[in-house]
Amino acid sequence: MQTAKVVQLPPRAANSPADPRLAELEDLARTAVERGRSAEAAAHLEQLLVHDPENWRVRLPLGACYQRLRRWTDAAREFALCLPLQPDDPDLLTSLAICYLQSGNLKSVRRLLDRALTRDPQHRLATAALAQLNLEEQRPLRPEAELPLLIEIENVPPPDSAPLAAPEWTALLHDAEQALDQGHHEEAVLRAEEALLLHPESFPALFVLAFAHQRLGNREASAAAYRAAMDVQPAAWQPAFNLALLHWEEGSIEDCIALCERAVALEPRSVDPLWRLALAHERAQRPAAAESWLLRVVSLDPSRAEAWLRLGLIRLRRGLLRAAIECFERCLAARDTMETAAYHLGLCHLRLGELDPAQRALEAARAVQPANAQVTLALALVRLAQNDPERAQALTDDLRQSGTVPPALAHRLALAWQSAGRSDAALKEYRHAVAADPALAPGYFALQSDS
Repeated sequence: MQTAKVVQLPPRAANSPADPRLAELEDLARTAVERGRSAEAAAHLEQLLVHDPENWRVRLPLGACYQRLRRWTDAAREFALCLPLQPDDPDLLTSLAICYLQSGNLKSVRRLLDRALTRDPQHRLATAALAQLNLEEQRPLRPEAELPLLIEIENVPPPDSAPLAAPEWTALLHDAEQALDQGHHEEAVLRAEEALLLHPESFPALFVLAFAHQRLGNREASAAAYRAAMDVQPAAWQPAFNLALLHWEEGSIEDCIALCERAVALEPRSVDPLWRLALAHERAQRPAAAESWLLRVVSLDPSRAEAWLRLGLIRLRRGLLRAAIECFERCLAARDTMETAAYHLGLCHLRLGELDPAQRALEAARAVQPANAQVTLALALVRLAQNDPERAQALTDDLRQSGTVPPALAHRLALAWQSAGRSDAALKEYRHAVAADPALAPGYFALQSDS
């Protein structure tokens, strides 16, 4: 089942507009409809109808756009004009009935829904709309004497007046949620849009619609639905955070930060917005701000190894080696991101001159990633600092097999061999160093002369 709400423009046909401007309008309208830009699509479709007023294939998606914009009277007009051409279409009958229901014109609603259900007795949206009509007709009118009370009391919001929902509508929403849970995202979009036809301000339906569009990669439609959900429930943090993720994917870092801050303000103990805030500030080159948000993350979730790792890297760059060591050790305790944490832990100890802890950390990193050139290089430097040229040579040979050895390492290794009285090994490393950096030649020639 597919309601007129989700009717798309048909593919370009042989009798499409010959006028290049009209063909362009048709393409623009099709793209806008597909991307969920209802106002833009409606403008293009209206221009098309100026040139071809009888084209019902344009009027159907125009009516659907009006529905999304809650222009119920305009949508009803377009659907009513299409009805003589498709008098037995239960989707069109139901959509027209819903427009009348939402605009308060109840006289024709039951007749249209009865016709739709006669054509398709299993039409769930028509069934839900009929149940909603029954609720509307049973709703008691509030005495007019009570109405002024809502405007006489200042600074006090009116009482919650959530619309009554029939069980049939709840079933529609459940279908949308179930389709989303099962990964049927296109189905979830259709069912959520059907639910929103009857309750346009349903937060759960808007959230399902936004999330399904997000999974389908329809970023503009997803963002629009998240914003609508934020308008309906300003105190809900999830739409703000999910919208922030869309901005993150697009590279709009400042927008991402603003929305994450809103989410954190609404739910201070939610870790995911805090984590994204830290990453966003780090990407924006604001390490101090990133560090403060990371501290809040690890205070709420001490087992989050990736947060400890990012915190350790920031502190390492700032030269706070002891504080960085603590962070990397927390990563290793969680047995996560082990090779990266162990490598940087080894670097911190090396810079502090603590050779044995540096050796242990770097050997742990190399056990996980034996082909990592950076880890091998750092471990070779530790072995040189420990006056162990033989192990340093073995590590350097491993580096040489997989890539280029930095001339500085070859030079230091040559000096170590020279100090150990191994002129042959020293000359060999000097040759490697000089080949990469001729500025190191004096040491090589001096040793060659001594030999």
